[in-house]
Amino acid sequence: QKGLIYVMLVNKASKTIVASGAILPTTKVTSTTQTIALNYGDASWMTSDLPVPTGMTVGTGEEEVTSIYVVFASSAYAHIIGLVGAGNGDIGAKGVAGSTLSIGDFKLVY
Repeated sequence: QKGLIYVMLVNKASKTIVASGAILPTTKVTSTTQTIALNYGDASWMTSDLPVPTGMTVGTGEEEVTSIYVVFASSAYAHIIGLVGAGNGDIGAKGVAGSTLSIGDFKLVY
């Protein structure tokens, strides 16, 4: 894999994933616009080797959304060593020499 982009709408109190979506490219990504559709009550894109918050479970999609997790990672994403929720501090990541990750714009459309 050459990168990772994911968005999760969560209920932090119940550690529930309300909605989520991801882009998991398998080849090098050039400058392009990417769109992630969020699926409520579904996180089928998640695998155990991806950097997601510990202890989260997938909900029905009906839970109240209290927080959002957004992760952008270059090919160095496998080196993410910890993840703390948005607003709770650094995610604790380390990169690989020569890796570049450029984010020109991020917006939520709802």
